[in-house]
Amino acid sequence: MEAPAFADVLPIYRDALMRWGDQWKALTTDGDLHLGTYRRDLFEDPAVQARFQAGYGRPLEPPRTWGEYRDIAAFFSGRAAPAPAPPIGTLLAGTLEAYARNGQRIWYLFSHAAAYASHPGYPGAMFFDPDTMVPAIDNPAWVRALEEFLDLRQFGPADASALDSQAVRQRFADGAAAMNIDWADTGVLAGDPRRSRVAGRLGVFPLPGSEAVWNPATGRWDRLAALRSVTFLAFGGWIDVVPAASPIQDQAFRVETLHRELVDQSNLLVTTFESINDGFTVVDEAGRLVAWNLQDLRLYGLSERDVWLGVPPAEILQILDAQGARARTPLGEGLPLSDLAVTDATGPRQFEIACPDGRLVELRRNPVADGGFATLHMDVTEAGRSRVSSARRRRWGRWGSSPGAWPTTSAIP
Repeated sequence: MEAPAFADVLPIYRDALMRWGDQWKALTTDGDLHLGTYRRDLFEDPAVQARFQAGYGRPLEPPRTWGEYRDIAAFFSGRAAPAPAPPIGTLLAGTLEAYARNGQRIWYLFSHAAAYASHPGYPGAMFFDPDTMVPAIDNPAWVRALEEFLDLRQFGPADASALDSQAVRQRFADGAAAMNIDWADTGVLAGDPRRSRVAGRLGVFPLPGSEAVWNPATGRWDRLAALRSVTFLAFGGWIDVVPAASPIQDQAFRVETLHRELVDQSNLLVTTFESINDGFTVVDEAGRLVAWNLQDLRLYGLSERDVWLGVPPAEILQILDAQGARARTPLGEGLPLSDLAVTDATGPRQFEIACPDGRLVELRRNPVADGGFATLHMDVTEAGRSRVSSARRRRWGRWGSSPGAWPTTSAIP
C-alpha cells in the first residue's frame, strides 16, 4: 500500500473497507458518513436565541443528544423562513431527513439507532448477536430509534414522507430548513454560492448521542459515564474491486488512478474559476442564473444573500439600480439596466455598468449552444480613465502642437 492513490484514504475507511484479514481487497473511492448540518445565521440570531432560552431553559446550540435535536426541530418548525428563503410565506422545516421508500431512509434509521444499539463493550453487536447471528432489530434500542425517527417527521415539510436524500440536501440548500441529517453532500451543495441560498451560513454537528445504551448481554439499558456520540458510516462508502481472474488488473488500476487525476484537475479548474480577477456568470435558456463566481459579487458590491441558484438576472439588476448603478453601451449611450436582462440575443453583445463607487465594469456576453448566455465581467475602471485622458489630449491637440499653444484648464469643458 505504498501507491499515492492510497495515501489520502483515512484509516477508518482504508482499514475497515479495503482489506479482509491481512489481505488488501479493494480501493476506497468515496468515504461515507452521516452528520448534521444547521443554519448558523438562525442559531446565532440574538432574538431567536432569547425565544429558545425562554421556551426550553437552555441556550440554543447544535444538538448533542437526540432529545435536544427534537426540541430544536420542534422550535423552528412552522416559523416564517427568513431571507433568502424560497418564496415569501414559506415556512421553515425544523429538520429534514429522508423518509421516502427507496430514498435511503434505511440509512437514516441506522443513524438514529447507532447511539442506542452500539454498546462500547460489545463491538459488532449493533445488528446481530455476533455468536448466534440472531437479529437485534427488534430490541428496545432499535424500537426507540424507529419511534423517534418517525416522530421527527412532523417537524419536516408537509411532504416529508416523500423526501429522498437528494431532496433533503436540495431543500436545505434552498433555505427551507433549520437543520438536516445527510451525508457530506449537503455541505458540497449548500456551501456552493452558485447553487445555494444559504452558502456561508452553515455549521455541522456529529450525529446526536445518548447517555444510555442497550446492553445486549443483560437485556438492560446501561447508563454511560459521559454523553456518547456514535458516528455512523452510513453506507460505508464506494470501493473499486478488480476480480482476481482479470487478465488486465494493471490496466484497471490505471483507470482508477486516471479517475483520481481527473478529479484533481476538476478541482483545479474550480479553483481557477474562483480565483480569476474577472467575474463570470451563466444564464440558462429560461433566463435563470445557474453559475457565477465570487469575483462577480465583489465587482458589484453584492452579498451572497443577493444571489442564489435560479434567481432571474432582473432581480439582481434591480438591486444595482437601487444602489445607483447605470448601464451604457461601449459608445457611452445610456440604457436602462433592465435591458441587460434580455435573454433572446442571438450574437455577442457588450455593455458597461458604471457603479456608484466609481468602478466601471465591462460586460462581454456570448450565447451558449443550448440557449442562454455566458458573460465575462471585467473591471475596466483604469482603462476608462485612460480613455478620458486620451480624449482630453486629443482635444488639447486641436489647439496646437506646442505646449505654449495649449489652452488653460479652465478653457477645457
